[in-house]
Amino acid sequence: MRTKCDVLVVGAGPAGSSAAFFSKFLDEDDKREVCLIERLDNQKYLNYHEMCGEGVSDDLFSDISHIKPSCIIEKIRKVREYWPGDIEIKTTMNGYIIDRPLFLKGIVDQYVKLGGKYIQNSFVDFIEKEGEIKVKLSDGEFVKTKYLIAADGANSLIRKKLGIKGRVKPFIQNVVDKETKHDTLIFEYDEKWKGDYKWEFPHGETTKVGFPFLKHSDSEKIEGTILATHTRMVGFGGLEIYKAYDLSNRVGWKYGNQM
Repeated sequence: MRTKCDVLVVGAGPAGSSAAFFSKFLDEDDKREVCLIERLDNQKYLNYHEMCGEGVSDDLFSDISHIKPSCIIEKIRKVREYWPGDIEIKTTMNGYIIDRPLFLKGIVDQYVKLGGKYIQNSFVDFIEKEGEIKVKLSDGEFVKTKYLIAADGANSLIRKKLGIKGRVKPFIQNVVDKETKHDTLIFEYDEKWKGDYKWEFPHGETTKVGFPFLKHSDSEKIEGTILATHTRMVGFGGLEIYKAYDLSNRVGWKYGNQM
């Protein structure tokens, strides 16, 4: 069986689910066929997206105003930052801790209600021919589309095929059986984190503690009983030097990100 659509989104994470939703939501005449592909089944999808501090600013819901706030675990009012030299900075914030897996699943559900098609399958490869993109899936099926949106994560296969080089870092997060200040996000900056930071976010009756996965990470002292540990490659920053192709006319071009 072959599927044909106008827009194909690969990956149902934050970028992919919102891209699929708005592709249908803004299609007022209902003329656009949109397909969303996600490789993980329901439970694996929920487990995968647990790897997140799940703290968001109130501005998020302004930026995506047509996606209403939901799956809120608690409100955030303060941020505390700890810097070397016993420096502590306190600021106010209007934000939330959300249940990221259920929040994303809710966006996908809304997208489907708008008439979007959801396919549980894995992207394998794609080719372009005569202005049409043909995408191969893991079960041997194909999807033909006019536009392909690569939202397949930090180690994107689509980006790799296009020669686009992104930047990724490994992070680790522990879910700890410890309650912390419920309205506060905590950040710890230190040279040992190599330009990044350690975070401690409230999460109901537990706390999420995360930091870059470095050589000394194994020795990092965690207060409380660790209930679960997540590790993930996380994309960050802009794109480095890469070569990409305009699929419509096969013109190659290069771009250098000046740092």
